[in-house]
Amino acid sequence: MSKPNFLYIGPDKAGSTWIFRILEWHPKTYITPSKDTLFFDKYYDRGTEWYKSNFSPSDNHKVIAEIGHNYLFSEEIAYRIKNDLGPVKLMVCLREPARRAYSAYLYLQKHDMYRGSFKQALDEVEELVEHGRYMKHLRPYLQTFGSDQIHVGIFDDLKNNPNLFAQEIFDFLGVERRELTEKLEKKSLPAARARSKWTAHLAKRAAWLFRGLGFPQIVGKVKTSPIVHRLLYEPYDKKPEPSPEIMENLRDYYTPTVKALDKKLGFSLQHRWGYEVEKI
Repeated sequence: MSKPNFLYIGPDKAGSTWIFRILEWHPKTYITPSKDTLFFDKYYDRGTEWYKSNFSPSDNHKVIAEIGHNYLFSEEIAYRIKNDLGPVKLMVCLREPARRAYSAYLYLQKHDMYRGSFKQALDEVEELVEHGRYMKHLRPYLQTFGSDQIHVGIFDDLKNNPNLFAQEIFDFLGVERRELTEKLEKKSLPAARARSKWTAHLAKRAAWLFRGLGFPQIVGKVKTSPIVHRLLYEPYDKKPEPSPEIMENLRDYYTPTVKALDKKLGFSLQHRWGYEVEKI
Protein backbone atom coordinates (compact mmCIF):
# COMPACT_ATOMS: atom_id res chain seq x y z
CA MET A 1 0.00 0.00 0.00
CA SER A 2 1.15 3.53 -0.78
CA LYS A 3 0.01 7.06 -0.23
CA PRO A 4 -0.06 9.88 -2.80
CA ASN A 5 2.59 12.54 -3.20
CA PHE A 6 0.47 14.71 -5.52
CA LEU A 7 -3.14 15.92 -5.25
CA TYR A 8 -5.25 18.01 -7.57
CA ILE A 9 -7.43 19.80 -5.03
CA GLY A 10 -9.80 21.84 -7.21
CA PRO A 11 -11.85 23.59 -8.26
CA ASP A 12 -14.44 21.51 -10.08
CA LYS A 13 -15.33 22.27 -13.72
CA ALA A 14 -11.79 23.41 -14.48
CA GLY A 15 -10.21 20.55 -16.40
CA SER A 16 -9.85 17.89 -13.70
CA THR A 17 -11.01 15.06 -15.98
CA TRP A 18 -8.41 16.03 -18.59
CA ILE A 19 -5.69 16.23 -15.92
CA PHE A 20 -6.74 12.77 -14.75
CA ARG A 21 -6.30 11.44 -18.30
CA ILE A 22 -2.75 12.77 -18.76
CA LEU A 23 -1.66 11.47 -15.34
CA GLU A 24 -3.15 8.08 -16.19
CA TRP A 25 -1.25 8.12 -19.50
CA HIS A 26 2.24 9.16 -18.32
CA PRO A 27 4.38 6.06 -17.53
CA LYS A 28 5.92 7.62 -14.42
CA THR A 29 2.66 8.73 -12.82
CA TYR A 30 0.06 6.56 -11.11
CA ILE A 31 -3.46 7.76 -10.37
CA THR A 32 -6.37 6.02 -8.71
CA PRO A 33 -8.69 4.16 -11.14
CA SER A 34 -11.55 6.40 -10.04
CA LYS A 35 -10.93 10.12 -10.43
CA ASP A 36 -11.27 10.75 -6.71
CA THR A 37 -11.53 8.72 -3.51
CA LEU A 38 -13.33 11.51 -1.61
CA PHE A 39 -11.30 10.46 1.42
CA PHE A 40 -10.44 13.83 2.91
CA ASP A 41 -13.97 15.22 2.59
CA LYS A 42 -16.51 12.37 2.75
CA TYR A 43 -14.75 9.21 3.94
CA TYR A 44 -12.15 10.46 6.39
CA ASP A 45 -13.61 8.30 9.14
CA ARG A 46 -12.51 5.20 7.21
CA GLY A 47 -8.92 5.88 8.20
CA THR A 48 -5.61 6.17 6.39
CA GLU A 49 -5.20 2.43 5.85
CA TRP A 50 -8.41 2.40 3.82
CA TYR A 51 -7.19 5.45 1.92
CA LYS A 52 -3.84 3.86 1.08
CA SER A 53 -5.61 0.71 -0.12
CA ASN A 54 -6.96 2.74 -3.06
CA PHE A 55 -3.44 3.10 -4.49
CA SER A 56 -1.51 0.29 -6.15
CA PRO A 57 1.45 1.83 -8.01
CA SER A 58 4.41 -0.11 -9.32
CA ASP A 59 8.06 0.54 -8.51
CA ASN A 60 8.26 2.34 -11.86
CA HIS A 61 5.92 5.12 -10.74
CA LYS A 62 7.58 8.26 -9.39
CA VAL A 63 4.33 10.13 -8.80
CA ILE A 64 1.28 8.75 -6.98
CA ALA A 65 -1.69 11.00 -7.58
CA GLU A 66 -5.31 11.63 -6.76
CA ILE A 67 -7.89 14.06 -8.09
CA GLY A 68 -10.01 15.56 -5.30
CA HIS A 69 -11.64 18.59 -6.87
CA ASN A 70 -13.59 19.52 -3.73
CA TYR A 71 -10.64 19.37 -1.35
CA LEU A 72 -9.89 23.04 -2.03
CA PHE A 73 -13.03 24.27 -0.30
CA SER A 74 -12.24 23.32 3.29
CA GLU A 75 -9.59 24.71 5.59
CA GLU A 76 -9.92 21.58 7.72
CA ILE A 77 -9.02 19.42 4.72
CA ALA A 78 -5.82 21.40 4.21
CA TYR A 79 -4.76 20.44 7.75
CA ARG A 80 -5.83 16.84 7.26
CA ILE A 81 -3.73 16.53 4.10
CA LYS A 82 -0.70 18.08 5.77
CA ASN A 83 -1.06 15.82 8.81
CA ASP A 84 -1.58 12.59 6.85
CA LEU A 85 0.57 13.11 3.76
CA GLY A 86 3.26 15.56 4.84
CA PRO A 87 4.93 17.75 2.18
CA VAL A 88 2.73 16.55 -0.69
CA LYS A 89 2.62 18.53 -3.95
CA LEU A 90 -0.71 20.16 -4.82
CA MET A 91 -2.34 21.65 -7.89
CA VAL A 92 -5.26 23.95 -8.63
CA CYS A 93 -6.57 25.13 -11.99
CA LEU A 94 -8.32 28.49 -12.01
CA ARG A 95 -11.14 29.18 -14.44
CA GLU A 96 -12.88 32.53 -14.86
CA PRO A 97 -15.27 32.15 -11.93
CA ALA A 98 -18.53 33.29 -13.57
CA ARG A 99 -18.04 30.81 -16.43
CA ARG A 100 -17.06 28.12 -13.94
CA ALA A 101 -20.31 28.70 -12.06
CA TYR A 102 -22.35 28.36 -15.25
CA SER A 103 -20.48 25.19 -16.25
CA ALA A 104 -21.24 23.72 -12.82
CA TYR A 105 -24.91 24.60 -13.32
CA LEU A 106 -24.98 22.77 -16.67
CA TYR A 107 -23.44 19.77 -14.91
CA LEU A 108 -26.28 19.75 -12.38
CA GLN A 109 -28.79 19.92 -15.21
CA LYS A 110 -27.02 17.16 -17.11
CA HIS A 111 -27.42 14.78 -14.19
CA ASP A 112 -30.94 15.95 -13.31
CA MET A 113 -29.71 17.26 -9.96
CA TYR A 114 -31.34 20.68 -10.41
CA ARG A 115 -34.18 21.74 -12.74
CA GLY A 116 -34.54 25.46 -12.08
CA SER A 117 -33.02 28.34 -14.02
CA PHE A 118 -29.43 29.49 -13.64
CA LYS A 119 -30.65 32.59 -11.79
CA GLN A 120 -32.57 30.44 -9.31
CA ALA A 121 -29.63 28.09 -8.88
CA LEU A 122 -27.30 30.95 -7.93
CA ASP A 123 -29.63 31.71 -5.02
CA GLU A 124 -30.38 28.12 -4.03
CA VAL A 125 -27.18 26.12 -4.69
CA GLU A 126 -24.53 27.72 -2.50
CA GLU A 127 -21.50 26.00 -4.03
CA LEU A 128 -22.12 27.50 -7.48
CA VAL A 129 -20.99 30.92 -6.27
CA GLU A 130 -18.88 29.86 -3.29
CA HIS A 131 -16.53 27.64 -5.29
CA GLY A 132 -15.45 30.65 -7.36
CA ARG A 133 -14.06 32.53 -4.35
CA TYR A 134 -10.62 31.17 -5.12
CA MET A 135 -8.46 33.38 -2.92
CA LYS A 136 -10.53 32.60 0.17
CA HIS A 137 -10.07 28.88 -0.36
CA LEU A 138 -6.43 29.02 -1.51
CA ARG A 139 -5.22 31.04 1.44
CA PRO A 140 -5.20 28.19 4.02
CA TYR A 141 -3.32 25.95 1.57
CA LEU A 142 -0.73 28.63 0.82
CA GLN A 143 -0.24 29.16 4.54
CA THR A 144 -0.05 25.42 5.30
CA PHE A 145 2.07 24.21 2.36
CA GLY A 146 3.72 27.30 0.87
CA SER A 147 3.50 28.50 -2.71
CA ASP A 148 6.40 26.30 -3.88
CA GLN A 149 4.33 23.19 -3.18
CA ILE A 150 1.28 24.36 -5.15
CA HIS A 151 1.16 24.46 -8.94
CA VAL A 152 -1.43 26.98 -10.12
CA GLY A 153 -2.66 26.38 -13.66
CA ILE A 154 -4.99 28.63 -15.62
CA PHE A 155 -7.87 26.99 -17.49
CA ASP A 156 -7.44 29.33 -20.48
CA ASP A 157 -3.93 27.95 -20.98
CA LEU A 158 -5.27 24.41 -20.97
CA LYS A 159 -7.78 25.34 -23.67
CA ASN A 160 -5.30 27.28 -25.80
CA ASN A 161 -2.27 25.00 -25.56
CA PRO A 162 -2.98 21.68 -23.82
CA ASN A 163 0.43 20.26 -24.72
CA LEU A 164 2.34 23.08 -23.01
CA PHE A 165 -0.06 22.96 -20.06
CA ALA A 166 0.74 19.26 -19.61
CA GLN A 167 4.51 19.84 -19.88
CA GLU A 168 4.34 22.39 -17.07
CA ILE A 169 2.56 19.83 -14.88
CA PHE A 170 5.22 17.22 -15.68
CA ASP A 171 7.97 19.74 -14.83
CA PHE A 172 6.34 20.49 -11.49
CA LEU A 173 6.13 16.77 -10.72
CA GLY A 174 9.72 16.13 -11.71
CA VAL A 175 8.97 13.62 -14.46
CA GLU A 176 10.16 13.74 -18.05
CA ARG A 177 8.21 15.72 -20.60
CA ARG A 178 6.18 13.74 -23.14
CA GLU A 179 4.41 15.13 -26.18
CA LEU A 180 0.69 14.47 -25.93
CA THR A 181 -1.08 12.30 -28.44
CA GLU A 182 -3.67 13.93 -30.68
CA LYS A 183 -6.42 12.21 -28.70
CA LEU A 184 -5.17 13.58 -25.39
CA GLU A 185 -5.12 17.12 -26.72
CA LYS A 186 -8.88 17.00 -27.22
CA LYS A 187 -11.37 18.20 -24.63
CA SER A 188 -12.54 15.66 -22.06
CA LEU A 189 -16.27 15.30 -21.40
CA PRO A 190 -17.50 18.39 -23.29
CA ALA A 191 -20.79 19.93 -22.20
CA ALA A 192 -23.72 17.67 -23.07
CA ARG A 193 -27.31 17.01 -22.08
CA ALA A 194 -28.90 13.83 -20.81
CA ARG A 195 -30.71 11.69 -23.35
CA SER A 196 -33.02 10.76 -20.46
CA LYS A 197 -32.94 12.81 -17.27
CA TRP A 198 -34.29 9.88 -15.27
CA THR A 199 -31.56 7.53 -16.54
CA ALA A 200 -28.80 10.10 -15.99
CA HIS A 201 -30.00 10.72 -12.44
CA LEU A 202 -30.16 6.99 -11.75
CA ALA A 203 -26.61 6.54 -13.08
CA LYS A 204 -25.37 9.31 -10.77
CA ARG A 205 -27.05 7.73 -7.76
CA ALA A 206 -25.59 4.35 -8.66
CA ALA A 207 -22.12 5.91 -8.79
CA TRP A 208 -22.52 7.30 -5.28
CA LEU A 209 -23.78 3.92 -4.07
CA PHE A 210 -20.74 2.10 -5.42
CA ARG A 211 -18.44 4.71 -3.88
CA GLY A 212 -20.14 4.33 -0.54
CA LEU A 213 -19.77 0.55 -0.69
CA GLY A 214 -16.05 0.90 -1.33
CA PHE A 215 -15.89 0.16 -5.06
CA PRO A 216 -14.54 3.37 -6.64
CA GLN A 217 -12.74 1.32 -9.31
CA ILE A 218 -16.09 0.41 -10.87
CA VAL A 219 -17.12 4.05 -10.89
CA GLY A 220 -13.85 5.01 -12.57
CA LYS A 221 -14.23 2.48 -15.37
CA VAL A 222 -17.82 3.46 -16.07
CA LYS A 223 -17.19 7.22 -15.98
CA THR A 224 -14.27 7.04 -18.39
CA SER A 225 -16.06 4.78 -20.86
CA PRO A 226 -16.90 6.69 -24.07
CA ILE A 227 -19.58 4.10 -24.87
CA VAL A 228 -21.39 4.73 -21.58
CA HIS A 229 -21.12 8.48 -22.08
CA ARG A 230 -22.64 8.28 -25.56
CA LEU A 231 -25.48 6.11 -24.27
CA LEU A 232 -26.36 8.50 -21.44
CA TYR A 233 -25.66 11.91 -23.01
CA GLU A 234 -25.76 13.74 -26.32
CA PRO A 235 -24.02 16.93 -27.50
CA TYR A 236 -26.01 20.15 -27.49
CA ASP A 237 -27.39 21.18 -30.87
CA LYS A 238 -26.69 24.67 -29.62
CA LYS A 239 -25.13 25.06 -26.20
CA PRO A 240 -27.33 27.29 -24.00
CA GLU A 241 -25.82 30.54 -22.82
CA PRO A 242 -26.54 32.49 -19.64
CA SER A 243 -28.02 35.95 -19.49
CA PRO A 244 -25.32 38.64 -20.05
CA GLU A 245 -26.82 40.60 -17.14
CA ILE A 246 -26.46 37.66 -14.76
CA MET A 247 -22.88 37.09 -15.86
CA GLU A 248 -22.04 40.76 -15.46
CA ASN A 249 -23.41 40.72 -11.90
CA LEU A 250 -21.38 37.60 -11.13
CA ARG A 251 -18.20 39.20 -12.47
CA ASP A 252 -18.83 42.28 -10.31
CA TYR A 253 -19.13 39.96 -7.32
CA TYR A 254 -15.91 38.14 -8.17
CA THR A 255 -13.83 41.24 -8.91
CA PRO A 256 -12.29 41.40 -5.38
CA THR A 257 -11.20 37.75 -5.48
CA VAL A 258 -9.64 38.15 -8.94
CA LYS A 259 -7.75 41.24 -7.78
CA ALA A 260 -6.59 39.36 -4.67
CA LEU A 261 -5.29 36.48 -6.82
CA ASP A 262 -3.28 38.88 -8.97
CA LYS A 263 -1.80 40.56 -5.92
CA LYS A 264 -0.91 37.34 -4.12
CA LEU A 265 0.24 35.20 -7.05
CA GLY A 266 1.57 37.85 -9.44
CA PHE A 267 -0.84 36.95 -12.23
CA SER A 268 -2.70 39.24 -14.63
CA LEU A 269 -6.09 37.58 -14.42
CA GLN A 270 -7.99 40.86 -14.32
CA HIS A 271 -6.65 41.62 -17.76
CA ARG A 272 -6.89 38.07 -19.12
CA TRP A 273 -10.48 37.62 -17.96
CA GLY A 274 -11.59 41.11 -18.97
CA TYR A 275 -12.15 42.43 -15.46
CA GLU A 276 -10.35 45.68 -16.31
CA VAL A 277 -12.86 46.63 -18.99
CA GLU A 278 -14.66 49.76 -17.84
CA LYS A 279 -18.42 49.90 -18.10
CA ILE A 280 -19.95 52.59 -20.29
